Amino acid sequence: MCHNDNVTLYKKFHRFVSRYALNYIEDELDPVKFVGVNNGHCRCIIRYTHGLSCACELVSYIMGSIPLDAINVFWTRLSFA
Repeated sequence: MCHNDNVTLYKKFHRFVSRYALNYIEDELDPVKFVGVNNGHCRCIIRYTHGLSCACELVSYIMGSIPLDAINVFWTRLSFA
């Protein structure tokens, strides 16, 4: 999948977060439609396994952007050398 850097949800991530992490987050956006505000349907697997925002967390960020502190530091350590 290819995310769009111009999407408001990702605006704080430009050049700070791995594209692999962005792809995982994008995959997690589809379940947001089904999870909604009912956290019982989200199992938070991506939160526990990858340290990324899961569907139930993404619901609260839809109208704004995902804060950098919601992403595990592993995904923000990039080297362009």
